[in-house]
Amino acid sequence: MRAQMAASGASIGGAIVGGIIGLVLLTIFATVGGLLGVVIFEKRKGGVGAPPPPPPPGGFGGPGM
Repeated sequence: MRAQMAASGASIGGAIVGGIIGLVLLTIFATVGGLLGVVIFEKRKGGVGAPPPPPPPGGFGGPGM
């Protein structure tokens, strides 16, 4: 494996630097994609939220409650 890397001119340092650059780019693109997804697919369009659920029926909760 070292012979193949030496023949291609690659080094461990270059691989580490390339991996860090790739990680940073991946993080940036994932963040931008998430923000765009929220803007495009967000369902809340202002106004009042959903009404509260109805109260539980009488006798709910068992004895002693």
